[in-house]
Amino acid sequence: MNSLEAYLQAPAAVARCEAVLADYFPSLSQGVCRLQAHAIVNAVVLAEDLHHGGAAEKKELARLDKQLQKVRHMLCELSPWAQQALLMVRHDHDLARADELRSERRAPQSVPELAGDLMLWIVALRKAEEIHGEGRAGHGKNWPAIAVIDEGRKAWCGNEKKAPPPYLNPGTRLASFLQNLLDACGVDAEVESAYRAWRQYTADPHSPFDL
Repeated sequence: MNSLEAYLQAPAAVARCEAVLADYFPSLSQGVCRLQAHAIVNAVVLAEDLHHGGAAEKKELARLDKQLQKVRHMLCELSPWAQQALLMVRHDHDLARADELRSERRAPQSVPELAGDLMLWIVALRKAEEIHGEGRAGHGKNWPAIAVIDEGRKAWCGNEKKAPPPYLNPGTRLASFLQNLLDACGVDAEVESAYRAWRQYTADPHSPFDL
């Protein structure tokens, strides 16, 4: 499932999660159950975008870095006539875009400034490569399952007024609650393996989850 599919299925998932929350915490109001259900499902939708393409994608990032460097140098070697033409097109585009957004946007005034814009992309690319490389162990993981565990733990903590344990004890009410949330979100995962994965990746410095 990709993020668009997850988004389209979100309303039904919210209703199912709301039912799970109401079943386990009957004292909660419908509004609170719905609010917590939305938080869980939204986390699943966002988690669908945490997957990356592994080594092949890392190679493409490096290739794009080189190409942007090449374009940046080529810009500065153009004739003044060609440079002016580029600036005019960019200026017209930015004016049209600013009109769409109903906000002011300053167009580059020179080719070096335009090349500087490219440098920002290069810096961003290198940061992406750095994070991509250090987070390599996360490739192929069931991030939506980890997201359900993360948000489910938060709901449990708030509703039970005590922190859930760092290690899951099978057969407990917490384990049952989290498994039902996984099923409600349409995430194909066993609660014990999902909990172990959650604990492993909360320790990663690039993890979006907190222990």
